[in-house]
Amino acid sequence: MSYIIEHDFDQSTPYYVRVVDERNFEETYNPNFATVFTSKKDAKEWINTYSSMKDYSKVVELQSAAQKYKVWCEKGMVRRKLNCIDQVKSRPYKGENYEQVIDWWVNYHKLVDERKIKYDHYKTWPNLYEVTQHLHDIECYHSHEYNQKFMTFSIYTKSTGKFDDFKAELDLVLEKITYKDDEGYLILPIFDHFISEHGNNVSLLIHPETEKIKIGKGYSWDRNFNSLESAFEYMKKERYYD
Repeated sequence: MSYIIEHDFDQSTPYYVRVVDERNFEETYNPNFATVFTSKKDAKEWINTYSSMKDYSKVVELQSAAQKYKVWCEKGMVRRKLNCIDQVKSRPYKGENYEQVIDWWVNYHKLVDERKIKYDHYKTWPNLYEVTQHLHDIECYHSHEYNQKFMTFSIYTKSTGKFDDFKAELDLVLEKITYKDDEGYLILPIFDHFISEHGNNVSLLIHPETEKIKIGKGYSWDRNFNSLESAFEYMKKERYYD
């Protein structure tokens, strides 16, 4: 049986190794032009001795790889599939109110492929801090496996901020937040004067079921508050951004 070396970088079409000499090797799409080894042992030995891409190399049967290549050729030798610009979601900003701006940014961050939005449209949309008084930006985080995406809003207030305005804007976005800690608290990073000076960052933590309120970093020394308004007053005095 004949064996060849495949390079797998999670691309749609694999590459195969063709040895030139002891100093060089090439990658080819066509397995029929790859260097043939008479045993898996010989192929693995070559990988261990000559290749710097051991983690991406695997030994495969030539016959099987050649059949897959034949099918690929018959289907048009497609390299990859790309998304077109989304003709509904991709649009320039035309003075929409701040609620519509929030919705546009939320929908943008939910996209699996952000290239569905034309850059010439993307750059026209204002930042949240330009159209709201207490929402600074949308922040996204991925799971360790990178198979889940979580969304939240960073918030801020001036030392002269008003609670009614803060609560009205917060009510618009709380149900859109999917970023939580292990206890189920929604995490809203606070953008304040400490961030720009020392990186001393904390978050507003709101439990959607118990309605408990904390400000801190998610540890036992978090500061607890008996109401959202009292937490806001603390932000105005200690965690403001003017």
